[in-house]
Amino acid sequence: MAHESLERQAVRRNKDLQATCAAIVRRLGIAAVFGGMLFGKVGLDPAVVVIKRQDERGRLVSRVWKRWTLLGAAGMAAAGMARWTEKCAGPDVDRHTQRLSFAADILFGIASLTGALNVVCGVLLTRTARGDGVPLETGLRPGSAVNRRQSYLHRTILAGGWTQLAALTGVLALEAAVRQRQLPLNQSCPA
Repeated sequence: MAHESLERQAVRRNKDLQATCAAIVRRLGIAAVFGGMLFGKVGLDPAVVVIKRQDERGRLVSRVWKRWTLLGAAGMAAAGMARWTEKCAGPDVDRHTQRLSFAADILFGIASLTGALNVVCGVLLTRTARGDGVPLETGLRPGSAVNRRQSYLHRTILAGGWTQLAALTGVLALEAAVRQRQLPLNQSCPA
C-alpha cells in the first residue's frame, strides 16, 4: 500500500509540475502579445506623425506590425497550447472557478480570432499600396489620400486590435481571479 501511495504522489507531483510549466508558458505568451500590442497602439502608432510623408508613415507602421505579428502569433499559439496542457494536467476545481476559467478561455478565443482577422486585413491593406506605403496620419488615423477599401481595412484593423487588447485584459484579470481562488487562505496575501 505504501508503494502505491508513493506512486500516486509522484503522479500528482508530475501533473502539478506540468500544470505549473504550462501556466508559465501561457502567461509569458499572453504577456508578450499584450505588451507588444499596448506598445504599438499607445506608443508607435501615434508617434509616426513626426515623419513628414504619409506613405512613409504607413510603410513604417506596416513593417513594424508585420514583424510584431510573428512574435504575437507565436505568443498566442504558445499560450493556446499551454492552456490545453494546463487543462489536461490541472487539478479539479470548484464550479465557480470553472466558470471563471471558461470565461477566460472564451476571451482568449476572441483575442485569437481578432488577431487572425487583423493579420488577414493587414496583409490585404499593405497590398493596396506600393511598398506597403498606405498613406496614414498616424497608425490610428488614415491619411487624406486613402481610398475606400484602405479606409475600411484600416478601421477593421483598429477595431480588431482594440478588441484583442480588451479581450487579453479580460483574460489576464480572470486568470488572476482563478489563481487567487486556488491559493490556500494563508497564501492569498504574500508578505
